[in-house]
Amino acid sequence: MGLDRRSIYKLIGALNDLIQSEKVVPEIEAIARGQYIFIGNKIDYFRLRGQIVDDEPLMNLAKKFLTSQDVDFSSFCTENFMSESTLRKYIRNANKLLDPLDLSVSIRKNKIRILGNEASIRYCLVSFLWRYFQGVSWPFKEVERETLDRFISSLTNVSEEISYGKRLQLTYYWAVFIQRAQIGCEISKAELPSYFEALLTENQYFKGFSKYFALKYELNPQEVKFAFFILYIFPESYRYIQNTSETLSILKSESPQSYESIREFIVFVREKHPDFEIISEQRARFVAMLISGRIFVDTFKDIYFNSSALTIFTYSANNYPHFLPSIKKHIEETAPHLSENTVKSLTLRYAQAYAAEFSPRDFEAKLLILLDTDFPLYVDIIMRKRLDHLLSPRFNYEWVSLKQKVLPDLLLATGPTDLRFSNVPKLFINAEVSEQDRKNILEKCEELVLQKKKQVT
Repeated sequence: MGLDRRSIYKLIGALNDLIQSEKVVPEIEAIARGQYIFIGNKIDYFRLRGQIVDDEPLMNLAKKFLTSQDVDFSSFCTENFMSESTLRKYIRNANKLLDPLDLSVSIRKNKIRILGNEASIRYCLVSFLWRYFQGVSWPFKEVERETLDRFISSLTNVSEEISYGKRLQLTYYWAVFIQRAQIGCEISKAELPSYFEALLTENQYFKGFSKYFALKYELNPQEVKFAFFILYIFPESYRYIQNTSETLSILKSESPQSYESIREFIVFVREKHPDFEIISEQRARFVAMLISGRIFVDTFKDIYFNSSALTIFTYSANNYPHFLPSIKKHIEETAPHLSENTVKSLTLRYAQAYAAEFSPRDFEAKLLILLDTDFPLYVDIIMRKRLDHLLSPRFNYEWVSLKQKVLPDLLLATGPTDLRFSNVPKLFINAEVSEQDRKNILEKCEELVLQKKKQVT
C-alpha cells in the first residue's frame, strides 16, 4: 500500500479509537512485532468495515446516486477533500469495471451521472452497498429500515420461506429501488423481460402485495410491480408467489427463447443423469433455481456477478476445472446469439442449480477404484465409508468390484492382490485408514486425474 510504519501505527490507533467510540469491546491487538489481529467476531468485523468505508469517496458517490440523478463534480471534490484529477482517476477505474456491463459513470458540464440500463444500475448499487455493509449497517437515509422490516414480516410466507440473511438483502433491494424511483430514475417497460406483465397479471399474491406496498411508499404502478418482480430471482419464493409450473407456462407463451433455454439445460442434465425426473416434487428447488437464474439474466442482462461477493468462478476453476466450461459450452452451442457476459451470467446461474442437486465433480475425469481387503464384511463397509468421506469432496470416482471384469485406475488393498492387477497402480492401506493412508490416497488420485487430463488434451 506504500505506507510507512508510522502511518500504519497511526491508522491502527485511529481504528481502535473508532471501535471504542462505538462502545464495541473488540479491538485490533498486536500479537507480535509487525503483526496485528482483530479479536472481534464476524459481525464486529462487518460493523467496523462498514464504518471504515462509510465516508470513502466512491461510497459517498454511490449514496449520492440514491438521492440525486446527478452530482455536482466540483462540490463533490470539495466535500470529500480530493482533487478533481483524483476523482477523475477513481471514475476511470470504476468505468473499467462497469464498461463490460454496458454501464458507465460520466462527467459532463460539471455533473456526474451514471448511465445505462436502470435495472442494472440498481443491481450494481445493491451489490456494492451489500458487500460492504452486509445488513449490519443501514446506508439509506431516505428509507426507514424498521418500516421495511415490518413490511417483510407482515408477508407471512416471505418471512417463513426466506432466511433472515436473504430478507436483510431484500430490504437493500427495495431501499435502492424506492430511492432511485423517488428521484425520477424509473424502470421503463422496454428494459424489462417481455413476460414481466404476464407474470403479475393473474398473480393473486401480487394483488395483496401491491396494495400494501403502495400505501407505504409513493411509487408509480410500474415501480410497485418491479419491487414484487424482484422476488422472482429468489428461488425460495416460488413456494408462495407462484408455482414453477405456472411460471414455466407463462415463459413458454411469452418468451419461447427463455423457456427453451431452461428446457435445453434440463436435456443437458439428463445426459449426465438419465433417470432425472423433472416432475418429481424433490426437484422443485432445482427447477426454481433454473427459472430464477433465467429471469435474472433476462432482467439484468450482462451482469455476471452475484451480490454477495462469492468468488464462484475462482473456486470452481480451482476445484472443478471442467464444471463451468462444460455448462458454458452447452449454452454457447444452444444460444450462439448471446453476448459473452450474458453467457457468463447464465453459466453461473445454471451451474448453481446443477450444484444444488448434483456433484460438480460429474464433469471431471472419473476414477475407477477397487477396494480389496482380507477383513470381515463389516470392516469393509466401515473402510469404504471412511474413504467416501475422504474422496467425495474432491474427486469424481466410482467403486468397482471384482465381478465387473474391468481394470480399475487405482487398487486400494490391505494385503496381497490378484495377479491380473499387476499393472494397476496400488496403495496398501490399513483398516483404520490412517493419516498417512489418507495423504497417500489423495496424492495418488490427484496424480491419476492429471494423467487422465493429459490423455484427453
